[in-house]
Amino acid sequence: MYYSDNGTSASGGSYYQTTISTNTTASSYFDGGSITTHFRFEDYYPPPVEMSEAEKREPEEENRLREEAKVRSEELLLAYIGKEGFEEYKKTGSVSLKSPSNPAKTYRVNAFGGIKIYEDGKVIDILCVQLLNGYKKDSHWLPEADVVLGKIFLLENDEARLLSVANHDNRI
Repeated sequence: MYYSDNGTSASGGSYYQTTISTNTTASSYFDGGSITTHFRFEDYYPPPVEMSEAEKREPEEENRLREEAKVRSEELLLAYIGKEGFEEYKKTGSVSLKSPSNPAKTYRVNAFGGIKIYEDGKVIDILCVQLLNGYKKDSHWLPEADVVLGKIFLLENDEARLLSVANHDNRI
């Protein structure tokens, strides 16, 4: 508490004001019959600030850049998995991939949700894998096709490690 103030208002009522922090004030007013208390929280509710024209354009620019990234990532995924695999991805949102170490297993890789592991047509496990965007510090957004391609790379290049570090769905 920084300071307190007591006094009498012009209308004859008593008031008590406490400054709790530099931007938070509690005021009480007693007029003889009732007490009215007001709190002002400028820390939590700062006054609205008018955005500059550049700031107003930022969301539009961000959307444009994301759309360009999405197109480029889909082109890369198409080049890597081929037309048939890409058509499967566009239709189902996932790609089938044979296990490099066990031909009886098939992975269903998608951007959202776990990587499903099938054996003899039945789901035997679901792996939880999350790829983070290391490029932009405060952003976790990656184009969906990049996420799928990243998971494919993990499976094809180090399946054993992926299986050892991923979270497994133990309910199956």
